[in-house]
Amino acid sequence: MRIYLYGFSPEQQSRINGLLARLASAPAVEIRPEFRDATLATILDGQARVGAALTRVEPVVLFHEAEDAEIETFITSYKVTQCPEPIWAAVTEANLGWTFGELLSALQAERQALAAGEPPQATNG
Repeated sequence: MRIYLYGFSPEQQSRINGLLARLASAPAVEIRPEFRDATLATILDGQARVGAALTRVEPVVLFHEAEDAEIETFITSYKVTQCPEPIWAAVTEANLGWTFGELLSALQAERQALAAGEPPQATNG
């Protein structure tokens, strides 16, 4: 399992990495605001280029190559970090070519729809 973080302070990232260490997982990788136009594939490969920056800072936890049980264990244990409730997401074959900005917009729209009691729009990702 690999975890990518966006929108967390260095202190919060440290707490999350402490949790990952207790779960015997690798430290999380930060997704920088300047990766707005980078595809998820380039971010995962460590080849993302700096570009225009995102202005939204809603935290995101992005899972890659994680089993359902690993995700469930992490989310259940996350409370001990005392970090803000993030948007939870996973990398899929369908969203690998999306930019991080596109993914974040789709996730925020989905979150707003669910909060309003509406079904989220299909995003093919």
